[in-house]
Amino acid sequence: MIQLHLFRNKSPVADFANGIPSTKSISTTTNNSNLNFMQINFTKLQRIPWKAWMVLWMLFSLGNVKAQVSTYVFAASSGTYVPITGGTVLGTGTLVDDNIYGPITLPFTFTYNGAGRTGVKVNSNGWLTFNTAATSTNVYNCINSTALNLDNCIAGFSRDLQGTATGELRYETVGTAPNRTFVVQWLNFRQWNGTSVLNFQIRLNEGGGVATAQTVQTIYGTFNPTASIPGFVGLRGLLNTDFNTRTTTANWAAATAGGTNTASMAATALI
Repeated sequence: MIQLHLFRNKSPVADFANGIPSTKSISTTTNNSNLNFMQINFTKLQRIPWKAWMVLWMLFSLGNVKAQVSTYVFAASSGTYVPITGGTVLGTGTLVDDNIYGPITLPFTFTYNGAGRTGVKVNSNGWLTFNTAATSTNVYNCINSTALNLDNCIAGFSRDLQGTATGELRYETVGTAPNRTFVVQWLNFRQWNGTSVLNFQIRLNEGGGVATAQTVQTIYGTFNPTASIPGFVGLRGLLNTDFNTRTTTANWAAATAGGTNTASMAATALI
């Protein structure tokens, strides 16, 4: 599994590590068996047949809390994908298709793009927005959308998605204050009318209740596309001109800064 850390400071950008790690190869630095992490910058990892892996972005609101999301940069590490099974189920099966849910009240105030956020709306197409007035259902790239009230969104893997027969969209709060995590999970999704299996989460971390220590993560578990599937991964601020995206056409180890609000990440069987 792979994690990307996203910092708002002047540290260098570190890209994705390549390959799929065996959980047996991970040296952990914490006693928490449910979420073990290590730094894994530019390291090729052992591939395993069931292809469980993770990408993590961490976003820190350092310094000027009004800074744009375009100023955030990356570092990389690896960790263990932890699915959630409690909380609230928003929808199941193939009928989870072009749906928006909420508003959902966050369990803690979360600082994003310079403001304290208290709620989100979740879209089945792989994204959430902090604008609880959003009503658009069939938006497949929230980062570049001109639809009303789609500012300040996070794209986990934004595209035209649909639940499979065993698909499920769920959210849950895990942990205890002041170190809780609000998790939204897309379980067994696919591209619309396709056959791929896609599993990922967006996580908002409370960070000890300190606004400048709060983080955003997008995390990927079993991701088994039957063909190359482009999706949009990144952050958007108030306008679609304030964005932070990544792009690659083949290997996430070679991902670079997107440069545009339509830049995509191609999920392929090689990742």
